[in-house]
Amino acid sequence: TLRAPGGSAYTAQVGRYLGGKFAIQQVTSSPADETFPVFSPDGNKIIYQTNENGNWDIIERDLASGETRFLVNTPAAEELPCLSPDGKKMAFTTNADDRRPIDDKFKVREIYLLDFETKMMKNLTESVADDWLPRFSHKGDFITFVSERSDLRSVPYTEKYSDIFRMESDGDFHLQLTDDDANDGGACFNISDDRIYFHSNKNGSYDIFVMKTDGTLPMTLIGNPGTNEVNPFVSPDSQYLTFFGDQTGSFDIYRARIDGSEVERLTVNPANNTNPVYSPDGKFIAYHSDQNGNYDIFILSLEVVSEPTTQELIMRLEQLIGP
Repeated sequence: TLRAPGGSAYTAQVGRYLGGKFAIQQVTSSPADETFPVFSPDGNKIIYQTNENGNWDIIERDLASGETRFLVNTPAAEELPCLSPDGKKMAFTTNADDRRPIDDKFKVREIYLLDFETKMMKNLTESVADDWLPRFSHKGDFITFVSERSDLRSVPYTEKYSDIFRMESDGDFHLQLTDDDANDGGACFNISDDRIYFHSNKNGSYDIFVMKTDGTLPMTLIGNPGTNEVNPFVSPDSQYLTFFGDQTGSFDIYRARIDGSEVERLTVNPANNTNPVYSPDGKFIAYHSDQNGNYDIFILSLEVVSEPTTQELIMRLEQLIGP
């Protein structure tokens, strides 16, 4: 029908089911991988990790000018940046304290806090386990993170279970929030800091859950047997959450209502589009994708709608149906 002379008349109707209607801008394009973007509190910059120097460092990019500067740049691997709500501090992971002569990907990470005013860095976790993905509460008094420290089994590194923890923003009072024989991660607060959203594979595949901030009353929010929904991030108005999933074979960016309803696919291509985060005003979603061969940062506008052409819809249908 779409290939017929009048096929363009069906574009709007078919486009609703194939998604990909939002305008997307590529932000980075270097030969290096650039991943895990977050917005500055004013929305004018993005902070992300890059391996342009041969190891992961953290860089800041001004979205208007395109100018960049390194925030952390050492021989160790610095990853997963997260800014405090006032923008004065940054939490991130580093493997600098693991001095074992092994490949970087097997070294354990600690969570550090960088104070931009004093230039001081503080180790917040100080454990012998792998700790990662720090995220501030909206009031800035707590940080959630993921750790394998509770899995005391003698199993290979790659088989360790991970749990979600919460600590005060100065590193005090670590509280374990989940305790499953599963991998729990991707935790983030809602805007009122009374709920934490996360993913877990305790039901088999990865689903998205919500719980109170003390770890009680966990509830499955989004779950599809045999597919994975990962790394939720709540919109600034707490009306939506974005995440990535592999319902179509490769990973795409999705959003849903905060109660898990009205799931909508936002990206449509055969690449891996992952780890989305909202801008402070809720109008944009930043994520990274390997659609050009290596990982780059992209920003999707939730306000600029661009109906796909008939040719684009035919291509998407062919990707979904396969050869």
